[in-house]
Amino acid sequence: MKKITLLALMAPMFACAFSFNDIPYWIGTGSKRAALVIDWKSGPGPQSLVWGYRFDGVKTGQDMFNAVIAADSRLSYGLVPAVSYTAVERVSFDRNGGGIGAGDSDQQGWFTNGFWGYFVEPASTTSLPAWGFASEGFDTRILADGSWDGWSWAQDFNGTSPSQPTPVPEPITATILGMAFICMKKSRKN
Repeated sequence: MKKITLLALMAPMFACAFSFNDIPYWIGTGSKRAALVIDWKSGPGPQSLVWGYRFDGVKTGQDMFNAVIAADSRLSYGLVPAVSYTAVERVSFDRNGGGIGAGDSDQQGWFTNGFWGYFVEPASTTSLPAWGFASEGFDTRILADGSWDGWSWAQDFNGTSPSQPTPVPEPITATILGMAFICMKKSRKN
């Protein structure tokens, strides 16, 4: 019993804080930084991914999402007009380069089987935030230096904040890793 208690007390010491320094894939230029976290909550591979965004001037959460999609062709989203804001209806990530299908992350729904919850960090910080459910749409949220925006799939309307993300490799890195994997499979056959 003492061993279990000691391990439980020591667990927080081994937890790693996730910060902007852990994000390898940055999009855009500028002196300000923000992060976009997307958590599909199901499917293959790590389900919570993060992209970094650099910017200057006034930008919204939607500006960041659009910039990430423009830079990373593996990511896409679908929108629906809501009462007073624009809502995200579908988010997809092509993990294998073959188009969205088996082996990819893809969640869709707008009050049918779930929804995409939008979470933000109420104060700017460079470490993974204490998420709060957004009180506005991503099209009107103004980013600050140190902003974190999170999207989390709420299957059957059970919404939870995004979990700790896994860094997204840059597309060229993913391509090189994929080619290395193919070469290794071919060499094993010979």
